[in-house]
Amino acid sequence: MFRCLFEGRSEATILGDLANGIVGCTRNARRLLDDAAFLVQAERYATATFVTTTATEEIAKTYILLDCVRLSSSRHTNVLKRLCRAFYDHIAKHAYYSIHRFPTLTSMEHFKLAWDAETVRLWSGGPPENGEPDMPHDTYFRRELPLYVNYSDYANGWIIPEDSSHRSEFEKLGFNRLSTTGEVLRRFHQADQEGLFEPATLEIVNDALRDFYINGTTPMSEVQRVYQKMAKGVGAKKGISPVDILASPLGAIALYHFV
Repeated sequence: MFRCLFEGRSEATILGDLANGIVGCTRNARRLLDDAAFLVQAERYATATFVTTTATEEIAKTYILLDCVRLSSSRHTNVLKRLCRAFYDHIAKHAYYSIHRFPTLTSMEHFKLAWDAETVRLWSGGPPENGEPDMPHDTYFRRELPLYVNYSDYANGWIIPEDSSHRSEFEKLGFNRLSTTGEVLRRFHQADQEGLFEPATLEIVNDALRDFYINGTTPMSEVQRVYQKMAKGVGAKKGISPVDILASPLGAIALYHFV
């Protein structure tokens, strides 16, 4: 992916391809979520969980591509290579989606802590006498269990998916994954409709952010300063207030350093 997208290509061509990818992932996430709604209506909750999870990964891929937009293709090749690998990594996509779903963190140190927590591949249950099993990553419960028969060493038996086994994921009262994912997706759909993913718009984002690398210790005041600059530039071109630009996916804080 890195070689095809970035090596030996002009900035304009790269941004054009990134724009197509962002729009493609956004629209595919909508298609998948619509499919999941049909499955829920048919009470096929296990498969609906897998399809909804796949929709969230498509949303995560848009965040990854937006992080690519924020970098210099000539100076940040190693980071771009990591982002291209993350595009195919279920755990990295889970982290991107989970962190950006509730963007309330107030420092880059907190973003680093959140990233570390969301990418732990196996939570240890501790000494055997505790009687607690090691817990796999959340992607196991959202991608593996709803689809595949597994053997559980802890339960000493087979775990077989059933349509009713993930019903709680879609309860109307409480945490309904269709509605929460749909709410995130609406922000992308609105941004798409407003032309915020067009190559000319992404060029403004790239111009404003590519010379300012964000890491785990960058002061949030500095991050906000360069993002305000970006939002003013995009807002002036699109006739949208900078506040609304920052509330759109373009305002998502860069996570590329943690990948």
